[in-house]
Amino acid sequence: MKKEFDENAAIAIAKDINTSTGVLETIIGRSAKVDKLVANHPNADDFVLVSLSESKSKITRRNVFFNPNARVSTIAKLMSEFSQDLLRLTEIDAKFSEDPEYVYRIGQKNLSDILKDPLCPLALLDWACEFGGSYEQLSVWINPATPEVMLTKLMASGFCQEANVLLAHPEKMLEFTRDLGFIGNAPDNYTTKEYGRYLLTRDETMVIVRRNKCIENLSNKYDELWKTLVPESGPAETLQGEVLRAIGQLENEYGGMGFSNWGGYYDNFARFIATHLADKNIFCTYTVNVILSDIRALLSYALSFLYKLGVVDKKPEYQNEILLNSVTDMDQIFERLHAVSVVWCERHPEPIPYKPSKI
Repeated sequence: MKKEFDENAAIAIAKDINTSTGVLETIIGRSAKVDKLVANHPNADDFVLVSLSESKSKITRRNVFFNPNARVSTIAKLMSEFSQDLLRLTEIDAKFSEDPEYVYRIGQKNLSDILKDPLCPLALLDWACEFGGSYEQLSVWINPATPEVMLTKLMASGFCQEANVLLAHPEKMLEFTRDLGFIGNAPDNYTTKEYGRYLLTRDETMVIVRRNKCIENLSNKYDELWKTLVPESGPAETLQGEVLRAIGQLENEYGGMGFSNWGGYYDNFARFIATHLADKNIFCTYTVNVILSDIRALLSYALSFLYKLGVVDKKPEYQNEILLNSVTDMDQIFERLHAVSVVWCERHPEPIPYKPSKI
């Protein structure tokens, strides 16, 4: 005759931390109260936890998810349900090192949020850096806790070099602004939001990162230099003035016609700017990368616009079109070009004669 199940006795057994794995196996699947306790038991093995991971009780499933004995395969089954709690798992680095493929069960949005979190384990960041797609890599880049070695690896791997992405990481924005002559430090405590556009400081004030104040100030100084160095019409007499004029020509075309008149004339202006501003003798390598990325994004935007109008037959091929379209901001591109051109002029204090070319 089958012995009748005694729930109270089973609860007492489940509460006893010395209860063996074999005994735990005999009391599961009969009571929600017992299952909840067993799922949290230090002696629950993989067989027990796999069985309880299919429980109808969310509390039981959650206890399985957090049980240190749960294998990655068991955690993966519950990952979509408890992805927001993933960072609270103990020994998470070891679990994902055991089998990183299970990370795909998290879901793209949840995974992206986790990768942006400063508490994200290095094992998961490293996985995303090595095997993740554009969204995962962007999240790693934005995370303020991402080690420099991983950022370097991303740049070397062909990760999209679009400048708004390059400047999404707080430390990288500071590296860029320091190269332009400004000194500053990152806030002691912050989190990134909206592709790193904002920093949330301790006093909860929002600071717009890519619209950094020093960039705005330099951009304003661009207008002052324009009045001095750029003639009302035709090419400038100095290289400094022609660089400013080239930027102004592109900005006017974008603001007035949205690049609908783009052709060799404006394309030459863009390449002229890149040739002279992206100078490693004047700026650090990172700033040069930002300048070139801005020019590439500008060219891509213009060609894409012409494609939509039917002016060109072939759609431009980007290294990562989705990522490029998601972060490109033309106003910020021109603001940065203003700032960089001002610093370039300041670092070339003596007028450089310019002979008018075809542009």
